[in-house]
Amino acid sequence: MVTGAWTGLQIAEGQANPNDLMQAPFSLTGTYVDDGVSIKATDGPTIRADEWKIATRYDYSIANVLDSNPRKTWRSTTNAAQAISFKLSDLANVAMESDLMAVALYNCNFPYAQLHGYNSSTSSWVTLANIEMYKNMVALPFARAGDTVKSSGAPSVFPAPLLYAGEMEGALWTFGASSGHRIKSHLTGKWSNTNTKPCSLVLEDIDGTEAASGNGQISSKNAVLLLHLQGSDYQAFRVTFFAPGGGVPAMADGYFECGRIIVGPVVVHGDRTSWGRVMETNSGTEMQEARDRTIKTRKIAPTRRIIEYGWTDAVDTTSGINPVGDADPDFVMPNTAGSSEAVALKDVTPFDFEGVFHLLSGSNKQVVYLPRIEKQALTTNQTLNRRQQHALCRITSPVRLESVQGEENDTEVIRVATVTFTEDV
Repeated sequence: MVTGAWTGLQIAEGQANPNDLMQAPFSLTGTYVDDGVSIKATDGPTIRADEWKIATRYDYSIANVLDSNPRKTWRSTTNAAQAISFKLSDLANVAMESDLMAVALYNCNFPYAQLHGYNSSTSSWVTLANIEMYKNMVALPFARAGDTVKSSGAPSVFPAPLLYAGEMEGALWTFGASSGHRIKSHLTGKWSNTNTKPCSLVLEDIDGTEAASGNGQISSKNAVLLLHLQGSDYQAFRVTFFAPGGGVPAMADGYFECGRIIVGPVVVHGDRTSWGRVMETNSGTEMQEARDRTIKTRKIAPTRRIIEYGWTDAVDTTSGINPVGDADPDFVMPNTAGSSEAVALKDVTPFDFEGVFHLLSGSNKQVVYLPRIEKQALTTNQTLNRRQQHALCRITSPVRLESVQGEENDTEVIRVATVTFTEDV
């Protein structure tokens, strides 16, 4: 038994934080606190009653969907319904800079989500579109052999998809509503077994209890939703994820994950680009060769694409030059709806492209490259979920305008030299 005038009651009557905490000296090597957190003295004086607050940080923070690196992901703690909102204004509904907008999602693990818009005039969320990562890749007849599935027929709902080698690596394969698995690898093949090269997928985490045959589906991990606003304005947009079941396919994980979400207007080129687009793919593999020609390799980054295009045949800007305020070039409509607004002007592409480059500060901000957009019918939105349909990029070259002929700011024919887009992976 310990006694004495300084023994006191210790914490028998409770503890008041932080006054009753046991003191600890500052350490140059660090003092462990809790949950992987240590503190140490680095520089400067301190006095009694100084306080420091350690901000909460997460490995899979919601802020990661705004980070430019799509491999740095947000992750939920469960696969119960979740929602991520993007507020455009604190005041009221705002007009988008184009009647054609897009929502780009990269490095995702879910098969389905919905896009909503907040109408401040009615104080309500409006369902705008379904985001189907499995668009045109459903009801795929298969036969399973070990940890592989192979096309056993053509789908009855959509034309049989032709998958290119490695295109769906890391994507989601779903055995109906029962279980989901990541796709490890595959070669080029068509989802059919008649008069073509059939497609086979190698799956992860197969234990043999999965269905031997039936209909499955593939959900891409990257997709872009094109939405025709048709003159509507909103104050915010929201992406909502739904738990598997009730028509939502099964997932491979017990959580939702997304690496990058971009919501913004689509810049449509009013003038066609010149033929001769270049697409280069670079590996992220480092190779070292010894003097005896022994080679060692190490993969340090994913492969990425470099895309180049321009208007090397030049654009006649006569009708688009505006020296006295009376230019009135032709316009481009995104769909057939009467309420839709024009999304581009012809004969102004050189000036338009240079202006967008200025707004992006060159490579400082990301863009999503869309090589082709189909004109849609009334109320029809478009989901681009194939690798060749989009790319998350930065403009990594200067934008060079070359006057081929004509008078300055009057009848100029202007060439846009080849511009380089480098993919972020």
